[in-house]
Amino acid sequence: MNRYKEKAGKMKVHLTAHPKDYQTVIQLFKVESEAIAYEQRQKQLLMQREIARYRKAGETNGK
Repeated sequence: MNRYKEKAGKMKVHLTAHPKDYQTVIQLFKVESEAIAYEQRQKQLLMQREIARYRKAGETNGK
């Protein structure tokens, strides 16, 4: 679990106790969107690493 999801979880717990805290709701939306963006970045970096590994393996095999 990344830090954005942890922060969102804490905000959700806070909202159960204070349902009319609109500032927390706004921050929760921001944090959840940051969590989605973080996951997308991580997937993209993983794909780039995989591509680089296959390219390097192809170069060493003489392709």
